[in-house]
Amino acid sequence: MFQLFFKYPGSVFAKGSFVLLGSWPHWILWTGIVCAAGLFAVLLWRAGTPLRPSMRGLRAMCLWGLQSALVAILLLLLWQPAISITSLKPQQNIVAVVIDDSESMALKDAGASRQEQAVKLLDSGLLKELANRFQVRLYRLGAGVERIHDPHELCAMQPATQIGKGLGQLADEAATLPIGAVVLMSDGADNTGGVDRETMSELRRRRLPVNTVGFGREQLTNDVELD
Repeated sequence: MFQLFFKYPGSVFAKGSFVLLGSWPHWILWTGIVCAAGLFAVLLWRAGTPLRPSMRGLRAMCLWGLQSALVAILLLLLWQPAISITSLKPQQNIVAVVIDDSESMALKDAGASRQEQAVKLLDSGLLKELANRFQVRLYRLGAGVERIHDPHELCAMQPATQIGKGLGQLADEAATLPIGAVVLMSDGADNTGGVDRETMSELRRRRLPVNTVGFGREQLTNDVELD
């Protein structure tokens, strides 16, 4: 029902921001609405006081509200209201695909290493689908991020995984490159304790979403503990 009246679903309005495309100053709009509301109030009071006392009170308030709302809508339409939504532009934005290249990615799950699973996923059509819509940059993740040109360059030999530092480097690159999103492929084994608040704030400030693809077991099997 919402989409029937407003053309777009409610999720679009929730994510977008309200803007006025008209060239006239906004203060004229608000001044016009206030003046119209005041004028209707005076007219109703003058018409209702000597002639129709029943118009006072709730009925007068309802009539005043409807008249004021109608004029406000008409004035608003003159300023061309619209919803502004941020979206990635095809072949103009860069999607950074970051693949964990640490030693933990060499561990095998279900007969294949985590690195092999990541490369297989990219080769199965994910990389091609992204390249059809956006510019794609590949990075290996270890103590930081390093640019690569082919997922088969991965070797799962990086001694550490520092996700926070790697994302921080990408946030810095986003200052000069049109990076619109990050796809992070990792088993989540971070050696530095995660992503710090400063990096998170920088990613939010640059509106750089991070989409994660996980590999490996969600829960470790119980180990035998010796006392």
